[in-house]
Amino acid sequence: MKLLLQGIETEDSVQAAILETRQKLEEAFQNNIQRATDLGILPKKDPSVQSAMLVSLVEGMLERWLFSPVNKHSALQKKSAKELAQEIVRFEIFGLLGI
Repeated sequence: MKLLLQGIETEDSVQAAILETRQKLEEAFQNNIQRATDLGILPKKDPSVQSAMLVSLVEGMLERWLFSPVNKHSALQKKSAKELAQEIVRFEIFGLLGI
């Protein structure tokens, strides 16, 4: 995914912005997971590992949404960016709970 987003020869400022965005996304997930754990909503696990998995999920979903060939059995490419974001947020909580 990194190669797809950054390319082989991307402007340094673009690479820095992508890295910063990934870090902020992972930090936000980690903070959300820690807060939910503190409130007893999520079981106690390592939020850094869980947030890293969520970022990988987001990157993988974006790759599939943007670059995969259309699959007649999947509605993924038909979803808007907003719909995809809503699915990811839902998964952030319910997927971590195993529901």
